[in-house]
Amino acid sequence: MSSYIPVEIPKRSRACCLNNEPFKPGEVYYSRLGVDYERQDFCEKCWDKKPLHMTLTTWQGKVPPKTKIEQNLDRLERALQMLREGEDPVDRMIMALFLVRKKWLELRNEYKKQGQTYQIYEVVATEEMIEIEKKVLSLQDATRQETIATRLREGL
Repeated sequence: MSSYIPVEIPKRSRACCLNNEPFKPGEVYYSRLGVDYERQDFCEKCWDKKPLHMTLTTWQGKVPPKTKIEQNLDRLERALQMLREGEDPVDRMIMALFLVRKKWLELRNEYKKQGQTYQIYEVVATEEMIEIEKKVLSLQDATRQETIATRLREGL
């Protein structure tokens, strides 16, 4: 009669354990399970550099395509990054309104400083506060909104 110990193998990590490069959909990856039941995931470039000692098993897999939810999350994260790093006040205002609509940001405060109105937004997931200059949008800004939407869709 043989007995076995049930072991829960952790899910694949998002990046290679050696070079920290994120895995992309469709990319081949390699996994190693050590004697301590710790999983390590490698990209193809780093697979030859893996430590072989103390290994229970290894296997190869392929990163599945992103789901619609993951694609939307990527788009929202890009929008948040564009808001943080953007320099144009009108573009930042457009991004803030988009993120508020998606419930990623919440308006916390509005104040005036040197004749300009500023808004403080909170990133819901991290409680990070972001200050932007409030701008009134006009019909001429509609083309800018389309340009920003295209950049979000295409990941630029």
